[in-house]
Amino acid sequence: MTDETTAKAILAVVSAACIAAFVWAAVATARTPLPRSMLDHIPQKVANAGDRLWRVPQYWEHDDSKDVLYDPYFAEDGLILPPHEAPKDPELARILEQIAKNAPSP
Repeated sequence: MTDETTAKAILAVVSAACIAAFVWAAVATARTPLPRSMLDHIPQKVANAGDRLWRVPQYWEHDDSKDVLYDPYFAEDGLILPPHEAPKDPELARILEQIAKNAPSP
């Protein structure tokens, strides 16, 4: 084998490994639902709002004037606890439901 043939073979093996890793990562990401990602991978905290304890992501904030917890990124879409109205997006409604199920008992 020449040096050029060896280099092409190594490059083909490395390229195939990179493509396989990319495909594996894409499949793993697609198979993980958003609520599971939130519960398993985002640091959680227990906070009080509306006479109840909630387990929410650590970055959520508390509005003292309204006694609510909210996601600063999705507050306009209705991701507020306790919910005053249903979120506009059905996926956000499922996330709120999942949070309520995982809230600790008072």
